[in-house]
Amino acid sequence: MKYSLDMICIIGADGKFVQVSEASKKILGYDKEELIGTSYLELVFSEDLEKTIAVAQNILNGAPTNDFENRYVHKSGKIVTMLWSAYWSAEDETTFCIARDATQLIQAQKKEKEKEAFYEALVEYGSDMVGVLDENGNYIFVGSGISRIMGYPKEDLIGANVLDHIHPNDLTSVQAKLAELLQGDRVAASEFRHRAANGEWKWLETVGSNQLHNPAVRGIVVNSRDITARKQEQLLLQQKEQLYRCLFSNNPDAILLEDVNGVVLDVNEAQLKTSDLPASEMVNQHFTSFLPDCVVDTCNQHFQQALSGRVVQFDLEVPFPTGESKIYDISKFPVVVEEEVVAVYSIAKDITPIARAYDTIQRQSARQRIILESITDAFFALDKNGCFTYTNSEFERLIQVKGEEVKGKSFWSYFSKSVMGQHFRQLCASVKTGEAVRYELFHEPLKVWLDVKAYPSEEGLSVYLSDITKQKQIEEQEALGKKVLELNAAPGSTLEELINSYLVGLEQQQPDMLTSVLYLENNRLFNLASPSLPKAYLDAIHGVQIGPKVGSCGTAAFLKEKVIVSDLEVDPLWAEYKDAALQAGLRSCWSLPIIGSNQKVLGTFAVYHQEAREPSTEEFEVIDKAKNLLQLIIENKMTEAALKLSNERYNLATSATSEAIYDFDVVHHTIHWGEGFETMFGFSRADLSNTSESWIDNIHPDDQARVVASFERALLNPEVNNWQEDYRFFSADGQIIQISDRARILRNKKLKPIRVIGSMQDISARKQYEIERENLIEELQGRNNSLQQFTHIVSHNLRAPVANILGLTDMFKSPNLDEQIKLAVNEKMRVAAQNLDTVIRDLNQILSIRGSIGGIKEQLVFTEKVEEVLEPMHLELTRHQVNIQTDFKAAPSVFTVGSYLYSILYNLITNAIKYRKPGQETEIHISTRTEGDYVVLTVKDYGLGFDVEKQKKKLFGLYNRFHSHIEGRGVGLFLVKAQAEALGGKVTVQSKVQEGTTFEVYFKQ
Repeated sequence: MKYSLDMICIIGADGKFVQVSEASKKILGYDKEELIGTSYLELVFSEDLEKTIAVAQNILNGAPTNDFENRYVHKSGKIVTMLWSAYWSAEDETTFCIARDATQLIQAQKKEKEKEAFYEALVEYGSDMVGVLDENGNYIFVGSGISRIMGYPKEDLIGANVLDHIHPNDLTSVQAKLAELLQGDRVAASEFRHRAANGEWKWLETVGSNQLHNPAVRGIVVNSRDITARKQEQLLLQQKEQLYRCLFSNNPDAILLEDVNGVVLDVNEAQLKTSDLPASEMVNQHFTSFLPDCVVDTCNQHFQQALSGRVVQFDLEVPFPTGESKIYDISKFPVVVEEEVVAVYSIAKDITPIARAYDTIQRQSARQRIILESITDAFFALDKNGCFTYTNSEFERLIQVKGEEVKGKSFWSYFSKSVMGQHFRQLCASVKTGEAVRYELFHEPLKVWLDVKAYPSEEGLSVYLSDITKQKQIEEQEALGKKVLELNAAPGSTLEELINSYLVGLEQQQPDMLTSVLYLENNRLFNLASPSLPKAYLDAIHGVQIGPKVGSCGTAAFLKEKVIVSDLEVDPLWAEYKDAALQAGLRSCWSLPIIGSNQKVLGTFAVYHQEAREPSTEEFEVIDKAKNLLQLIIENKMTEAALKLSNERYNLATSATSEAIYDFDVVHHTIHWGEGFETMFGFSRADLSNTSESWIDNIHPDDQARVVASFERALLNPEVNNWQEDYRFFSADGQIIQISDRARILRNKKLKPIRVIGSMQDISARKQYEIERENLIEELQGRNNSLQQFTHIVSHNLRAPVANILGLTDMFKSPNLDEQIKLAVNEKMRVAAQNLDTVIRDLNQILSIRGSIGGIKEQLVFTEKVEEVLEPMHLELTRHQVNIQTDFKAAPSVFTVGSYLYSILYNLITNAIKYRKPGQETEIHISTRTEGDYVVLTVKDYGLGFDVEKQKKKLFGLYNRFHSHIEGRGVGLFLVKAQAEALGGKVTVQSKVQEGTTFEVYFKQ
């Protein structure tokens, strides 16, 4: 037991090792001491555990086992395959076992089987046919290859003589080969014809081996290969050679055969006519010798490509001595023999007329393609067979296909009838009748509505598609809203009925939504309508107190803003309510507060989903519109009584107020003016027309278009119920009165305006006060800034040169100064005086700008003014590689002072050039636009830039500079700002370090 190679062990009834031989160390890597007391099942590989337990149970039941195979896990972790023999001793209550490492045995058996399978596959599935004949030539074994290739069932050939299937013309040679084989060991390959089962003669190449002496075979082994195709190819090759000569000689295209050195080996008649040379002057000459010099390099390049084994095709324009030129489509085909290029065929086809026509078509096609790509509709074209010939990029985006995927494919097969059945019928009708069609289609797979317009032509069909999904959804939602508003107008309709009807319709349009409307009372929320939410959940949230962390609805009502919870299971807002929601199958909740026109919360509108998700842009538009309609319905019901009372008080109010009250009948365009209208404006109501023109005609002309447009927009927008504008109005004596006009728009059940009740309040005194205050503030600020700036100039810029001059003057009093020092002092005094003069000149220019606008305003064209500025800079622009781009289409001209505009342009352009990035091409973009009452000039560069936040306090200050390494005085930006403000405008700047700077100058018009 100690020296046995097998592992001998005794296992107790509890499955633990009682005794183990020394072989356990070699087989499983464990010492016997490690195994004793351990359950053998702990070492069994997990995949073999079940079958091992089953066999162990059989052993315990008294059934011994021999050669049971399973796998154990070696101490090192590797898998060991083992063979077990075991029997149970009831007397000792133990199992006696002998185990052997079977890993190598299993691997050897596996390799033997693989080897047998390999040779069997060679015989059964190889391309060769294997058979065994007896000494008389009768088949005693037929391989599957013979049956597969010749078509005979194996049993039809067993016992048959091979000579009975040989072609009569080959019989003698085959008999001789058999006789030769009986005398020797092997016969070399021979070719003959053998009849197949279908009567066809097949050429075979056969090798025979005499194995009659081999007791394992006892026959003649014949190995045959079907060479019928090869024989036929040989015959076909001969036919092709004749055909080639015929095609080569009679081909209308010019053909040359060149060797690998480019020497012409052969030419056809067409080439001789094209070159107008005899064959003797072309054959054995390099093909470039009769080509114009201008095309030699191109032809040589393509010839080398052909020598690499590629088929080369290119177009070549060849000039002729007559002055004309022709375009040839040239193809070069490498002649490959045994994987080596030995020659090149060159075929030249005159395509001059085709090429000229193709260029014209390409230009027209490019223009058409640009047009089709620029339109917003998706577009595709079909030929007469219904195949795609073109799709634009919008079609690819909308239908989610690639143009190259569908081009050339049939529309009818690519889009099945089940997907686009209506599309199929309508387009077929258009093709059949030759008439254009237009229709709407719902594309089910993409879930989009399409507006389709199809136009048939002789070439096929042109189809335009517009995505109208959003429009359809809006129409459906608007139709639902109109239906609910009609119910609202019906006598006796309740708020609960209206809201529930609307929510049911909304859930039908949006099947995955579960909707709910809660109303707010005493800071608690109560259910108004929730058609699809479970009652248990509604009971759980009934009367909940609103707060900052009370689910979605309680929080939205508290914060007066939308609350989107995509996953209420994890959102802290739902900590106290998620259990009830999850039990109801709810995972997300989006809530919007319903806020009345008085800014008080009326309730909440919530949308639930049964999965965690956030709203898309389209979904949010739907629920936002629904919220607005709910607000209208709720507020409408709440204000019905108040409106009735208001109407009763109207007449009393008009007589009691000092404001001009009016009641405008939108349907009949008539106005009823209150008594305050006579008091405020001096008009007699009896003499004044009651049409809307009586109001419009008295609005100041400068305000008339704006006010009327604003009023009409408010009437046309069903969501607008209040309107307000400030404007100027003429009194009866022609005075201009500043008024504030506030009105309430009343609408019918279709949200069409029917009545406008408003009041006009005289705010002339307030407006005048505001204007005077703003002017005073602006003037004071300007004066304050000027004082600060002048204080800085006097304290710094004037004092420095004056101090220098005084100091230098004192030096002249010294009696010991030599002449050289005097000259130096004199030069410094001159420089100080120049500096002082520069400062005084700058101050004078600033004072002239501050004092008044130095020139007459006129209409100036930006293009002309920029050219005037750039003309003297031409050499500097070229030297510094400055590229200036302009775009004045939005505002070609400006009404301003010419000298100021020139100065502003000059300073901004020179600054952009001065602070460019060194060593790089400089780009400056100058453009204009209109913005309100201003024309805005923009000058943008991509130069050094600066930190706006860091420099903003001294950005437009005098003598302030941001790049000390570049020469400058710091006056330009100060002048730009001063001149812009003097013209009633302003200057803004945006800049980033190393990215560039953008200045915008606003000219008041």
